[in-house]
Amino acid sequence: MRAAANREAAIAKTVAMENPLVPMRELSAEMFMAQNDPVSALREFEASLTSAPNRFRSFAGATEAAKRLGDLATAKRYSQKLVELASFADSERPELTVARQLLAEK
Repeated sequence: MRAAANREAAIAKTVAMENPLVPMRELSAEMFMAQNDPVSALREFEASLTSAPNRFRSFAGATEAAKRLGDLATAKRYSQKLVELASFADSERPELTVARQLLAEK
C-alpha cells in the first residue's frame, strides 16, 4: 500500500485525477488501523490530508488513531476539523457523534 501511495503521489495531477474516490494514503492508513498500528495510521492519515485536504474519512481516521495512541490533544484537533467540515451536513454520521463527544470532554 505504501508503494501504491508513493506512486500516486508522484503522478503528475490532471483535472481528472485531482480527486480520487479514495486516496491511496487514506486506504493505507485504514489498513494500518485494521492491523492495530495507530502510529503508522496517523502518519498516513496526515500525509493524506496534505495531498487531499479536508477529507472527512481522513479527519475521522486521524481522530481515531490519535485516540488509540492516547494523544487527546491531536484527537481533539482533528475532531474539531471534522465537526467544522460537516457543519452544514444534513445527516448525522457516527464519526461526528464521536468527535462531538470527544470535544465535550474536559
